[in-house]
Order: sequence, then structure tokens, then C-alpha cells
Amino acid sequence: MKLPGFSNLGEKCKKISDDLNLDEKLMRSSNAVEKKYTEISNAIDLDEKISKASDALSGLGETCVKVSNTLGLDEKMMKLSSTLDHFGEKHTNISETLRTGEYRPELFADQNALNPVSRTESDAEIYNNNKNIDEITPLKNNIPENVIDVQCKVNNSKVRKNCITCKRYFVKGKNPATNRFKTIQVVVESTASMEAIQQKSGFLPPFEITEISLGAPTEKQIAYAKKLRLSLPQDAAFEDVSIFLTRYEERRTLYPSPMPEKLIRYLIGKGIYVPAYASEDEAHNLYFRNIDLDEKIAYFAMKVYCNLKRKVYYTLEDAEPEMKDLFYSFAMKYKDNKEFVRSLSYYSGSDLPLGSYTISKKLKAYDTAVDFFIK
Repeated sequence: MKLPGFSNLGEKCKKISDDLNLDEKLMRSSNAVEKKYTEISNAIDLDEKISKASDALSGLGETCVKVSNTLGLDEKMMKLSSTLDHFGEKHTNISETLRTGEYRPELFADQNALNPVSRTESDAEIYNNNKNIDEITPLKNNIPENVIDVQCKVNNSKVRKNCITCKRYFVKGKNPATNRFKTIQVVVESTASMEAIQQKSGFLPPFEITEISLGAPTEKQIAYAKKLRLSLPQDAAFEDVSIFLTRYEERRTLYPSPMPEKLIRYLIGKGIYVPAYASEDEAHNLYFRNIDLDEKIAYFAMKVYCNLKRKVYYTLEDAEPEMKDLFYSFAMKYKDNKEFVRSLSYYSGSDLPLGSYTISKKLKAYDTAVDFFIK
């Protein structure tokens, strides 16, 4: 077998390369690729854009910090968080009593239903109108079961009854001054004995004693309380429901602390009926509305004197005998003065709180008392 000759292979390859122009073509191809890359790179400006993007991103963190500092976002977010937590607590407490967003219904057509002592005044009127009759038909208006059922049950820790409650009685006996039989109303602590009731009446035997039943809440009271979503004790009487509604209308604390025992006993000693759920806030009006005109003017004079001297007499009985006489001498002087009495009628017990020298109104009656004490 004859082998091919390789002696002229190099020349042949060179000849073929020259014929194909490979070096030139490879050079042209390389130049074209490099040129195209340059064009693409210039068109896109990748290096510059990447650099700008990098700078922008690196400055973003600083910008966010500046914006946050300017707006006080950290502080505001913290305050907002605290506010929301506080709101949550308030909402929880409020929602137990009032329905959130509930439309506030209109008041009773009978405004007396909101008077926390209207029942007491009514009994006083019964007594005054029947001082000389031999018999008075007792009230028979116990709280019916269907009224209790519509009242919401309430947590005892929120609504607390006074530790001392009182009862009212019609007592018929012989008036020692006239030796004739008379019937009056007597207010005593609920634990008082029959003997204590007879003794407080000031009458002589024989006695006829009839307990005055608690007045039931009216249908209007119950309907209004339900609309307001008020939580009422199941044993709340007319006076108690009236007190809760009045507190709501005046935007006062719905479930305050019970009335101090000393104050309850003082009011009972004055013959004033104290509702089981009345607090010290109600005590001021209970007292001022149920005392006679002489004592009312003397008490007013005492409050004006205390306001001038920055002194506190809780009651007229707390004042020194000579000061108490001075206050009553003012009452004797002005009780027949119609202009003074009319001005005094614009004051309530809340304007002249027990145990304080503050007076929220300074009307003409106040100026009259000031002139009396500084002359």
C-alpha cells in the first residue's frame, strides 16, 4: 500500500488558508464583535446606571432615617400604640354599660321621672296633705317580677348598695300636744325595732304602724334604661333607677362608692329617706331639698360664711353654738324677704356641697349674705 506524501502538506495548508483568507476573516470578525459590544455598552451605559442605582439605594436608607426623624414616626407610632391600648381598655369598660354607637334616645316626657328625690318629695306631700286624717292607705306597689326580669344583671363589684339602708313607715298615734290621733311618716334604719319607730314618731300609744313599700320603677324608666344599655341592680327601686338615669344624663360616674355611714345616719336622723344606691353626690340634694326653709336659709348662710373665711362646717350641727345662732338669725331676718327667697331657689344642693366651702353660684342671695357677715 502506497502512503500519501506529507512533504508538501505545510505548503498545501498555507495555500488553502490564503485561498480562504482565514486570518483576515477572523480579524474582521473579532473587530465586528468588539465594535458591537462597545455600541451595546455605550447604548445601555450599564456601568454608569448600575453605579447610579447603587448610589441611590445606598442613599435610600439615609433618606428613610431623615424622613422618620422629621415626622417623628418612631415616637408617633409609640404614642399611637399606647393610645390604641388605652382606647381598648376604655372601650371594654364602656361597652359593658353603653352600646357603642347607640343613638341616644329622647328624654322622658315626664321629667320628674329623672328626679332622684321625686319619690321622697311625693311621700312628703302625702304626709303634708294628710296630717290630720286618722288613716292613710299604705302604698301597695312592690316591684313585680316582670319588671325585674327586664333589668340587666350586674357585677356586684361595680354596683354597691349602701351598707345602711332605711325604711319608711306610716305611724298613727296620739299627738301629746293635742291629745288627738295623727298619722305621720317616719324614716328609720331598716334594722330599727318597732319600739324605735314608735319613739321617733313622738306619739303616744296606741299605735298603728304600716311599712311603706318600695316604689317599682316605671315602664318609661325601664324602657329608657334598656335603650341606654344601663346595668341596673335587680332590686333597684324607683328612686334608685332615677338616680342611675340622672347620673347618666349629667355625665357623672354611674357606679360611685357607697355613701358614708355617718352621712346616711345624719340624713335619716333628719327624716330624709336615702335610696339604697345613693352616693355622696346625691346626699347634697337629698338634704337641701328636704329641709324646711329656716334650716335651708341658715345652711346657706353657713356656706357663704365658710366661703368667706375658708372654713369647713360639714353641717349646721358642726358649727359652734354662737355661730349656729348667727346663721339662724340670718334666716329669721330674710325668710320673709321674697326677693332673697326667690334668688335662693336657684340654688341646689350640688351648688352647696356638704363638707366643702365651695359655692358654684354667687347670685343676689350670696351678695346679701356677704353684706350680713362683713358689716
